Amino acid sequence: MMKTTFFSILTMVCILFTSVTGGAQTADEIINKYLQALGGKEKLKTIQTVVMEGSLSVQGFELPIKLSSVHNKGVRQDFSLNGMNGYSIITPTAGWNFNPFQGQTKPEPVTADDINEGINQLDIQSPFIDYAAKGHAIELLENEDIEGTECHKIRFTYKNGKEEFCFFDPSTFYMVRQKSKTKANGQEVELVSDLSGYSPNEQGYVFPMTIGSAMGTITMKSVKVNTTVAETLFTVDK
Repeated sequence: MMKTTFFSILTMVCILFTSVTGGAQTADEIINKYLQALGGKEKLKTIQTVVMEGSLSVQGFELPIKLSSVHNKGVRQDFSLNGMNGYSIITPTAGWNFNPFQGQTKPEPVTADDINEGINQLDIQSPFIDYAAKGHAIELLENEDIEGTECHKIRFTYKNGKEEFCFFDPSTFYMVRQKSKTKANGQEVELVSDLSGYSPNEQGYVFPMTIGSAMGTITMKSVKVNTTVAETLFTVDK
């Protein structure tokens, strides 16, 4: 696997945090129904930590993965293959990749562009909550067919200028697809992620348990909210 793919994988996983048929609806109405489908705005605001465990199927391999997140402080993805363990970390000011599969013997710091690329993932409650106060913007576009369903399409523009296109099922208001730009091997490429298998955890928070893309498929087996996550996870191993 390419070294530069790991931030794309992290983006796929971190999507897990971020879906009534009727007449014309505004972008805000769609977003409010999406947040309600995930458990409700006020409930989502109580999220401080999330720990997810599952696997990534890619290129014939099944990689166990674990995602540990603290709201607005850090996201860490751990993965293993053939007895080797690697990780990706992003914080508001720094980030590291450690990929022993490519011969790395120690973690390497990411670039400023990588930090800017990944920093939006730190809002694990959902960037849609109070988006305008956070400096983000949304725009309702024309509906688009997603595998036979005319889905609501919203352009979400983060404060730092990064854009995502989000597609919502009109009957459930779950987000079923997300498109964004990411960087691989120094070039900007489109990342398309399909979200499915929405299910509430034991605390009533709803997450998509499957995310598929051209890179592979992530299947989550457990999602725990507001468990203890040591912030030392977001510093590099010595």
